[in-house]
Amino acid sequence: MSGRLVSELPDGFNFNDRVGNHHLSSSERTALGTGFTFDVSVLQRVNLKDRLRKQRMPAVKQVQERKRNRFARERALILAAGRLFASRGYDATTTREIAACAGCAEGLIHRYFSGKEGLLLALIRFRVSEEVGDLSEKLQRASNVEDEILQLVTWEVDRMWEDRDFLRVIIPRAILDPTLGPVVSRIGPALHAQAIAKRLRKYHECRTLPDEELEALANFIGVIGFMFGFMRPVVLGRDRIRTKKMATTIAKLLTRNLSHPSESQSEDPRHFNAA
Repeated sequence: MSGRLVSELPDGFNFNDRVGNHHLSSSERTALGTGFTFDVSVLQRVNLKDRLRKQRMPAVKQVQERKRNRFARERALILAAGRLFASRGYDATTTREIAACAGCAEGLIHRYFSGKEGLLLALIRFRVSEEVGDLSEKLQRASNVEDEILQLVTWEVDRMWEDRDFLRVIIPRAILDPTLGPVVSRIGPALHAQAIAKRLRKYHECRTLPDEELEALANFIGVIGFMFGFMRPVVLGRDRIRTKKMATTIAKLLTRNLSHPSESQSEDPRHFNAA
């Protein structure tokens, strides 16, 4: 049988590429791997498959590039919406202005988010995702549960203060639109509480708590942050330093009872025997 040595493989042939040779028979693979001679048609067949594979590569890269471009445009629209909603208000901001600020076509807002309301929900998800990620990555665990709760309360108070412009947007919307409140709750406070509970569960004092009590504790930390980081200083106009100090005091009272439950019970008159 006429044939060629493997050293004379056609240009562009790559034996190590499984995509190019996965249709070969076992004998053909053996011939390629050992240097035996074989019919030229085998090489032509392999070379054709390899060339077809290379022709498909640009299409794959184009799909990946489109995905990257979509992600970048979605992010640009979300960030632009966040800036404009905070500065101008939700109702006063138009989708045309958001698109112009993001450098995108207005139609992409409807295509990606189904309109301005969908964009607002995407903005909430984006902010919560970033904040939960920061809580996990930037806030180191404390050595004991008392310090952990104190730093979590401080974190939540500072976060609510930093998010005050954003909260000014979503809270009125949740009040005006009854269907928005439950959605905001699921993708906002609920996710924060889960992230806090996950951290607290690593401490012995919290591992002994029933699940519903640990969930209540995590939610209470979030409530303290909202009340003393946003409601009192922003809505009620109270001094921020004093409100933050009060939040810290409440956290200390909470950790005292959590860390030394026997002491708090011994001080309860119900635990004393009647004289």
